[in-house]
Amino acid sequence: MITTGADLPALFSITLSVLLSLAIVGQTVLEAKGTARPPFRVKEGAKVSVILPIKGLDPMLRETLKSLIDQDYLNKELIVVLDSTEDPAFPIVREFPLRVLINRRPCSECSGKVAAILTAVEEAKGDVLVFADSDTVYPQGWLSCLVSLVSEDKVATTFPWPFPVSLTLRNALRSGFWTLGFESVFSRPSRFLWGGSMAFLRSFFTDSVKSALAKAWCDDCTLTALAKARGMSIEFCSIIPQNWFDEKDLTSFVKRQVITVRTYSPRGFRYFMALWGIVLTLLAISPLYPITALPVLAWMAKNLVRARRAKGPVIPALFSPLGATTAFIVGLLTLRGDQVVWRGTRIRVKG
Repeated sequence: MITTGADLPALFSITLSVLLSLAIVGQTVLEAKGTARPPFRVKEGAKVSVILPIKGLDPMLRETLKSLIDQDYLNKELIVVLDSTEDPAFPIVREFPLRVLINRRPCSECSGKVAAILTAVEEAKGDVLVFADSDTVYPQGWLSCLVSLVSEDKVATTFPWPFPVSLTLRNALRSGFWTLGFESVFSRPSRFLWGGSMAFLRSFFTDSVKSALAKAWCDDCTLTALAKARGMSIEFCSIIPQNWFDEKDLTSFVKRQVITVRTYSPRGFRYFMALWGIVLTLLAISPLYPITALPVLAWMAKNLVRARRAKGPVIPALFSPLGATTAFIVGLLTLRGDQVVWRGTRIRVKG
């Protein structure tokens, strides 16, 4: 069989589609093996402080608080940090047995969340400090899993599956976009600390760490950079929380996430833009060669496996290609942008 010059682009596109699809399948298999870890064992000796900054009323706040209090790790305290007792979450917080701190705002250059974290770190009694988010519900075993992974040279994290409160186009697109976080957390070199599930020994928070945080608006980005600068390993807990949301401003949310990733992980950003650019190019020629749509289907299938593992809804998986495309477009439109809006405040992101 003789291949003409006109056939070569088609052959190349088809071959590339098959290779990309096989790579995605391989990634799915490796993820499954990586999360099928043996049961963890943790001694109850270490006192754990679970720190939860709250601002405003999240739709599942009661469920969040209950899930943290009911964790099977017994030697723990739950610390909630509020800006004031006027916060609409305060009446709900008072229903639960926990410590309430008022944000002292110990830093003028940091975000409100970072200020809340620094306030709690000073008051916490635990040997291990674990950070949670008020829009996330935590499965049983989550706390024990995180605590079992931390040591002098290790910090721990996990990443949640998205749970939209209602089925709207904004929520579906955000949930699909959110699945992109899993592309990094399963790879040790690119793994990052997610702010809603971070665990450290108390000794991690030296004066230099607290000084660096005092100038930061992004808590998890800064802590990831500090941990990696020390040569620490970021361990991954395979118990997946539930991130509940009802998105009102999708554009602002995606822009904030994309600019933050581009600033703090430029190599990962470039890799994603190159990869998804290829996937979209192959998809564009799929009317001529249907097999070139295979990487998109493999991408969706990969996230369906993740949804099953997380015992979560399949909408994020079905919308994951659209979510990735949204991230790609926003990435192009904000290549020179460095400003984001976070809880009504405009912030310039600095690496």
